[in-house]
Amino acid sequence: MSITQVMLLTSQGYRPLRELVERRTLVVVLRHDGCVQDRMHLARLQERAAELPVALGAVGFSPLARLAHVAEASGWQAPMWSDPDRSLYLALRLAHGTFRDVYGLRALRGYARSVRAGQRIKRPHGDTFQLGADVLLDPGLELLRVWRQTNPGDRPSVAEILFACDQAVA
Repeated sequence: MSITQVMLLTSQGYRPLRELVERRTLVVVLRHDGCVQDRMHLARLQERAAELPVALGAVGFSPLARLAHVAEASGWQAPMWSDPDRSLYLALRLAHGTFRDVYGLRALRGYARSVRAGQRIKRPHGDTFQLGADVLLDPGLELLRVWRQTNPGDRPSVAEILFACDQAVA
């Protein structure tokens, strides 16, 4: 599937991704609605949203009601869309992690950091092996930068995202 064919569920029904990306946009593609590292990543991005020269959006494969809880828990104020058939995940060729990727020592250290930072680990819903990404898109849906996860805690820093966004806008 091509990224230009992706349809996402919004509060107004299904809409093509190309209609949702009206200007350069950083789209956070979530693992699952219980992922504590994703919630922390959304919170860090939201804290520095005013510094980003691009729009923000997030996509998960859970129902919109569950994603609304993710947004609330992380303080996320940008749009949150649902991709129940994972068409965006397929178009971006996002991988499924192995047991070691998702539950190995490296991942467990990430969970421990999250708990020390005050996050509650919630019971996961859905496919816990699905990995996510951060994707910088232009309005024509050209992929300007893609950070694909290799494990649950593998997200770019906000500084790295800011640098890439500044380069894309320049």
